[in-house]
Amino acid sequence: MAEYPHLEELPEIKLGRKGLKTLGATYEGGDGWATIAFNLAYTIRSLQPGATVRMRQRVNMLNVDINGGRTLDADTGDSIEKAIDVARHLAMYTCTGCGRPGVLRGSGIYTVLCDGCMALREHAGADAEAATFAGAFSENLGPLYTLTSVCEALNKTPEDVFDHVSRLEILCITAGYDQHLFPMFAFGPGPSLVPHLADVLKILSKAIGDSWTWAQYLAAKRHGQSPIESLLDGNVDTVIAHARAVAAAWSA
Repeated sequence: MAEYPHLEELPEIKLGRKGLKTLGATYEGGDGWATIAFNLAYTIRSLQPGATVRMRQRVNMLNVDINGGRTLDADTGDSIEKAIDVARHLAMYTCTGCGRPGVLRGSGIYTVLCDGCMALREHAGADAEAATFAGAFSENLGPLYTLTSVCEALNKTPEDVFDHVSRLEILCITAGYDQHLFPMFAFGPGPSLVPHLADVLKILSKAIGDSWTWAQYLAAKRHGQSPIESLLDGNVDTVIAHARAVAAAWSA
């Protein structure tokens, strides 16, 4: 906020896309630049009351059109141009998708993206195919997240998700070629990671490396309750003991 010190007095809820209408301004572009657009519109309206401000994201540039209003003094034009330059400079290093620090990426058409949003874009094709598999397998395992939807649900980047997968803290099953699916039942409320799920999966993985088999085991009810439900209820020792017995049977 250093570039717009007067905004520090405003409630945070007014920042971004929701506050633009209150300023008589419009913005067309990615959510990541919405706060930059709001800050700029507020500054312009402060310097030129009554002005209509229209902003659009054009590839990697923030385009600004100003109409109407009245200037406060002779230096207003220079001050507005400076504010626009500051906003455009910020946009050059701000992810258009989420507002985190980003860099210019692309081939032919360039966009400013952070590592996480870039990874989501790269996975978009595989994610669409994974959604098809999710519908086919949901009868046995219930609803499944794709990579994009699990990232959105957990508010994590693909790198974060796969880091949890590598530690067996998130159950990930594959279908086809590099299609990643995440059973919704294997998450806690929120959704959130299930405590001690990794302990159970590590036991199962020593007997068999097939995550589909792990998923079916976790979802199968035994005495009216599935292992994942028991974990969520806090019956950790019982689930671990049963997982060890099952793993031993698989290895026999």
